[in-house]
Amino acid sequence: MTCVIAQRPLRVIASIADVITAIADVTTSIVDVIMTIKTDYGLVTTEYGQLQGYLRSFQRHQVAAGHALRPVNVFLGVPYATPPVGSNRFSPTRTPSPWRGVRSAMQPGRVCPQQLPPLEEADALRSMPRAVFERVLRLRGQLANQSEDCLYLNIYAPAHRGADLYPVMVYIHGDSYLWSSGNLYDGGVLASYGEVVVVAINYRLGLFGFLNTNVERGRARVTNNGLLDQIAALHWIQENVQEFGGDPDKVTLFGHGTGAACVSFLLNSPAVVTNLFHRAIVMSGSSLSGLSAVQDPAQYAVALGRRVGCPVPGDLRLDHELLVDCLREQNAERLLAADVGGYQFLPTFGPSVDGVVVQGQVRRRVRKNHGRVYDLMFGVAERDAFTLLSDEDVRGGVDAARRDRLLRTFVRNSYCYSNVEIFYSIINAYTNWSSPRRHAAALRDETIAALSDAAFVAPVTADAELHAPAEPVEPVGRDGDSTYFYVFSYERAAGAPSQQAGSVHGSEIPYVFGRPLVQETTGASQFRPEDITISEMVMTFWTNFAKTGDPNRPAPQPPPHLPEKERSRYRAWRLGALRPHLPTVYGYRSEVTHAQSLPGSPGGVLE
Repeated sequence: MTCVIAQRPLRVIASIADVITAIADVTTSIVDVIMTIKTDYGLVTTEYGQLQGYLRSFQRHQVAAGHALRPVNVFLGVPYATPPVGSNRFSPTRTPSPWRGVRSAMQPGRVCPQQLPPLEEADALRSMPRAVFERVLRLRGQLANQSEDCLYLNIYAPAHRGADLYPVMVYIHGDSYLWSSGNLYDGGVLASYGEVVVVAINYRLGLFGFLNTNVERGRARVTNNGLLDQIAALHWIQENVQEFGGDPDKVTLFGHGTGAACVSFLLNSPAVVTNLFHRAIVMSGSSLSGLSAVQDPAQYAVALGRRVGCPVPGDLRLDHELLVDCLREQNAERLLAADVGGYQFLPTFGPSVDGVVVQGQVRRRVRKNHGRVYDLMFGVAERDAFTLLSDEDVRGGVDAARRDRLLRTFVRNSYCYSNVEIFYSIINAYTNWSSPRRHAAALRDETIAALSDAAFVAPVTADAELHAPAEPVEPVGRDGDSTYFYVFSYERAAGAPSQQAGSVHGSEIPYVFGRPLVQETTGASQFRPEDITISEMVMTFWTNFAKTGDPNRPAPQPPPHLPEKERSRYRAWRLGALRPHLPTVYGYRSEVTHAQSLPGSPGGVLE
């Protein structure tokens, strides 16, 4: 079951089945995509020089049950900024230099320097489920070619040109502020199916993108260079995307996890100019979450300096540049290897208040958006916090003592005041008091529900509420002032162990990018016909929103080939009664996901 609800006005636009069974492999390596037929494509002239990409055909590898995919033009490794190397390390993003001749755009650029999670199995499984660990192992080869010269983007555009320009969807990758790459997310199927131009970008990660030595929160100083990279990419897109068939007046920014938090930061940033982008889809992340912002970034900068032998000034307020200058001279590998400590659940290097890109007191400023107006869609998965548990927690469940340790740690690291009261409120709200025996699996599920609501559902819904217009907008879906909310909880048909039941963090990504529509080249496909239908629906909702600001139009839902008895589960409904039930601090999941909890909701929509 997945519902998308507009906030003021509120309405469900989809019920996408029930629950997902496992963490899907949410990425497709561009380097290893062998479902591609490459042919030379005509040159594209940008503001900085000529590019030559290639034409990709899906004919040989498309599944028979899926929608016919038309070819796309692909341009990989396109530079959007001057390489941040040498004296440019830790500096704001600079525009790229023009090049002479024709630049090949047939291979992706190198990924930014990054710190992968532990790759030793025993250590890794103490902090993540096995499914997450195995995904990291699969991706490490694709993330091995690292360089500080990494500010590149990849473009996927429909090969056929219509009378009008295509909407543009710009993906900000998530996974972590410390690792990942836009190269992992292939936008070809989404571009072909939805007839949109898809752009995936790389941006500086970890200490290279978010080093902040500022100890004065009230003093403005640019430090969020990773966010500035994203802004620079959006400026490049505004200047050049029309040459690829994209409409610079219809740019939708979308991201997942930490990428969604970046989108949320950009929505509220005074550094973003009007009309740089026009819509946004925020998937399982928010700048309001404690998982998204570094509260005391200078402590990690100081720890880093001490680890690599840089002298730390006695007065960091006056002499912080001395520390930055020393770190600028250090070897990148040495910096990445330094252990700066940290706290469970919280980032070490990530966005933080710098007074320029990220300002404090976001809640007070967000409604005005600095004069900008956006169409917005926010959403979560059913069990986003699944990936925060250890493998032992996931497989064997937790006892009451382990549950208390997890929740106490989260509360202590996330809140400054009333920690005891908050902790006991969580225990009271997420304990099934009607059950006389507390089984380990039940305690695990209650812990996941509590952490999911606290770290994802509450901040994401608060973000949606803060951005939603004060009064209902009619007609709904007009450009510039509609806000939607979705819950993704689809269960893949293939089946999986019961401890992984429920849609987890990242479950929707394969469906957003259309992976079920193309056959794997080795072995049987991991997707079933039901997955193909769900992916087509998700891509339709997402690209509808990019085109009109309304996930329901122009393409109608549900797909006409669905059985009649299933069609009522995928219709658009207006559920004004849902808004009072959205959680503001710690929400009860039954009130968010079950229709019987909502007075006046139509039968058959949610299960």
